[in-house]
Amino acid sequence: QMELCPKWRVDITRTVKLRGLPFKTQKKDVQQFLNGFHVRPGSIHFILEGANYHVGEAYVELESQAEAERARAECNRKYIGNRYVEVYLAQTQIAFDRKDAKLHLPSPAAASRVVLALQQKL
Repeated sequence: QMELCPKWRVDITRTVKLRGLPFKTQKKDVQQFLNGFHVRPGSIHFILEGANYHVGEAYVELESQAEAERARAECNRKYIGNRYVEVYLAQTQIAFDRKDAKLHLPSPAAASRVVLALQQKL
């Protein structure tokens, strides 16, 4: 089990999970994807495997639960580049490294287990 210190926990009542992101997606791409929604400053969190391998998922904390619900309704299956992105309401508490706002998974096997566990709860 990998410890992330210091930790920052998202408020899942106002957080959406984005799945299917192009692997080179940056924070500015997510901000543009969620244009018109109130994204909390510093609240775009990518899930990475190993040092920097993007697995195509992110958590984004919005200003309110209503904003998260509206983003899910209006942005689900919208495109970033040539890939459509699925938008879910987050239902799993997750902690991110405060320094880089990314969840680092230690290996492909661990990444598969964590992502599968998260997907089963969503």
